[in-house]
Amino acid sequence: MKRPVVVYWACISSPQEWFEHKLILPKPKPLISDFLGTDEEPDKESRSKKVLQCPAHKFSKSNMFSIQFPFDMKVYIKENGQIEPGMPFSSLWQTNENNKDKIRMSLQFRLQYIFFTEKNMELEILPPYLHKTEVSQYGHVASGKFNISKWFRAISIEYLLWPNTNMLSCLSSDVAMYLKFYSSIPVILKEFIPNEFIRQCANASASAMKITPKKSLDFRYSQFENSGLTSSIVKNIKGNLI
Repeated sequence: MKRPVVVYWACISSPQEWFEHKLILPKPKPLISDFLGTDEEPDKESRSKKVLQCPAHKFSKSNMFSIQFPFDMKVYIKENGQIEPGMPFSSLWQTNENNKDKIRMSLQFRLQYIFFTEKNMELEILPPYLHKTEVSQYGHVASGKFNISKWFRAISIEYLLWPNTNMLSCLSSDVAMYLKFYSSIPVILKEFIPNEFIRQCANASASAMKITPKKSLDFRYSQFENSGLTSSIVKNIKGNLI
């Protein structure tokens, strides 16, 4: 049997905020263990039990993880596109700079994750389509896919609001998004503490998207490969595992 593939992950925050954010940010949870969004295992002969035992179902949900919201939260966006202050936890959110005068606005959770692996592997962000959520009334998570061995970039929970919607409401029981790791071998997640070098590398990836916008993923991958940072990133990650 082949050994599982290790995917390293962390909460990307400043040294002053890391511990606080570490307490807030939910850990990724294997989706296959979630029983399609219920807390209790279905009866032996139930339809949902048979679905869970189906090899095709298990394969489709293998290497998928869910991430929940940390709190019950409500966020309102003013006419100028900025967040209405004063609501609990509203400071944990930010708006897109292009929100003003747009029919569809977006909200981004400030706390970010980063995932990296030494194996060639893509990560896809997906809507939580197996869960009934409060937040789905107001919008959907921004989806996307990229190779986490070829680009060292952070991801966040970002929601695109439905047309003419200016608020988001979510519950701590809501699954915010799914993470699908494209691997034929089981994936295990190992958490690490990001040091200054790791933060600078992640910030550089974010800055590069602003300096050279609208470039293809292949361009980003080439940038990262030409930087020669992979071995140093792996060394710093393995030296700071939790």
